Amino acid sequence: MSSILTESEIHSSAGAAQGGTTTPTTSDYSAQIRQFCNSAYEEAKRNNEDAEEMKQMNTYLDYLSGMQWKGQVPAHRAKPVTNRMRRLFWETVGLLTDIRPIFEVHAIDKTEIYSRTQDILNRITRAWALMTNFDVKLSMVTMYAMLSTGYAKIEWDPFADSGRGDIVILPVSPLSLLQLGADNDIQEAELVIYRRVVTLEFLRRKYPLTGYAVQPDANYSKFEMNSSAPAHISPQLFMSLSPGMRRKIGQAAEQTFSVFPKAELREFWLRDSTVNKSNKPVLVGKKDTNWCYEVQPNQPLYPRGRVIVMANNVILDDQPNPYWHGRYPFAMLRLQAVPWQFHGESVIKPWMSMQDVINQIIGGVLNMVKLAVSPPLLAPKNAFSPEAWKGLDMSRPNEKAQYSANSPHRPEFRPPPNVPAYVLQLNSIVSQEMDMSSGASAVADAARKKQIPSGDSLEQLQNARNTPIRMMGRSIEGFIGDLGMLFIPCVLQFYTAERRVELLGSQGMTPADFDASPGTLVPAGMEPEAYARKFKFKIERGSLLSTQRMERVNYAMKLYMAKAMSLRELYRILDINVDVDRMIQEMLEEAKLRAVVSPTPAKGQKKAG
Repeated sequence: MSSILTESEIHSSAGAAQGGTTTPTTSDYSAQIRQFCNSAYEEAKRNNEDAEEMKQMNTYLDYLSGMQWKGQVPAHRAKPVTNRMRRLFWETVGLLTDIRPIFEVHAIDKTEIYSRTQDILNRITRAWALMTNFDVKLSMVTMYAMLSTGYAKIEWDPFADSGRGDIVILPVSPLSLLQLGADNDIQEAELVIYRRVVTLEFLRRKYPLTGYAVQPDANYSKFEMNSSAPAHISPQLFMSLSPGMRRKIGQAAEQTFSVFPKAELREFWLRDSTVNKSNKPVLVGKKDTNWCYEVQPNQPLYPRGRVIVMANNVILDDQPNPYWHGRYPFAMLRLQAVPWQFHGESVIKPWMSMQDVINQIIGGVLNMVKLAVSPPLLAPKNAFSPEAWKGLDMSRPNEKAQYSANSPHRPEFRPPPNVPAYVLQLNSIVSQEMDMSSGASAVADAARKKQIPSGDSLEQLQNARNTPIRMMGRSIEGFIGDLGMLFIPCVLQFYTAERRVELLGSQGMTPADFDASPGTLVPAGMEPEAYARKFKFKIERGSLLSTQRMERVNYAMKLYMAKAMSLRELYRILDINVDVDRMIQEMLEEAKLRAVVSPTPAKGQKKAG
């Protein structure tokens, strides 16, 4: 981002200004930041809107909500909706999020201090996932990924956990995250923009120095009051009208501001290669924070990146990337990644055309049923008088009609058409094709057999038919791995000794808490970024989905019954929170007790009754 002056450049230019040269001011610096951010936002927004999946986003949501008949359809035609898409959507989300991943934080260095920190990180990660309802957040990200691409943001929120602060995970819509310069990975982007609508009170709490300068955005802060009755219509009669009629004949609706006005918050996360051009060290970042650092002359000012926060054209914050991992705090989930575009393909997109076929077939059958129940009456025009034609309703019980003797032939009902057999066959074929993308088809096929397979055979059959689900599960494994690489450095950076003791007791302390930099897991004298890179988050492949875990459990049980596996290894694969050592000790004590109460009889003697 060489087009924006930094504060150090402003100060160095001010010191070097001579004669009639113009010295940049802070207002020039802010104006350049606004111009850059606004231009980048418009470009990234246009690129995102031009993506095919983003254009179809509203259509996907309409189909899931049941609004599937498009265009002008006559009122007498049936418009049924058998929303199989919605059922398949929730079924697929349920299969993908019914998980118990086996993961582990391991240290590259195996010395004592790293091993102790490794154990603490593993314990904290499991406790955090339970307390923050990680599975619910993952379900939301998976829903976004079903439409196109799902994102999650890992950030330190100082207001979380009743004001004590905590690491939070935020599901992010694909419409809320923009990027420039990325090829296939969000971490490759030159710029990532995160936008969301927040209240002005939120901005004032988070940015107490600059938040009060933000004005409310009328697009998010105004709403219309209900239109009132005109003077010539009574209020009772006006309220009995339909909402559309009230809007048409009522007085103009009054617009008023919300009691909590809002504005769009935009975070610009970017790579900045600016160097310190002054001849003295520069302090970058907020003082008294663990992400503030000193930059020597001719060294990069933002080695971890830079973040600029704006709202309604007001610069709220301009800081280096506060996280030690030096990455964008976003992880991307694409269930169907394709090499020719950044966004993932929608999982539900191929369902839409098949859903239209099912709706049209059922609608056509219903129209034929209507013709069979209320067939049209065919008669010459002179068979009935005009008054008789207007009042004739053959659907009424005991309806009688006299026709003229001058009629060339007697009135008769048109016979209902026959539904061809291939119509219902086509409906069955399309429904089966839709079910093939979920786990329902395997169970349905097994139920139609003369002999129902056993539970193990049914699971194997279902797993074999769930190849798309297994492929999506591998994508979720990679996504959770990316989240872990963002989460672990945040624990090292923000979880103090007091917080760790609160979660783990005395086991949350390490010798590093009592060195020259107390209260932190980072040993004194070591760079925090280098220490954070010593720990890696690893998720065991094939351990995510329940369908995949059942295969491992079945094999493990068979090996244990064949005495080819220890009890400890069996419970490790089962991933059950059990103290195995204590359980083995209790089993030994019970075996000794049974031996004392019922001793084994000697050879040739009968066992006591």
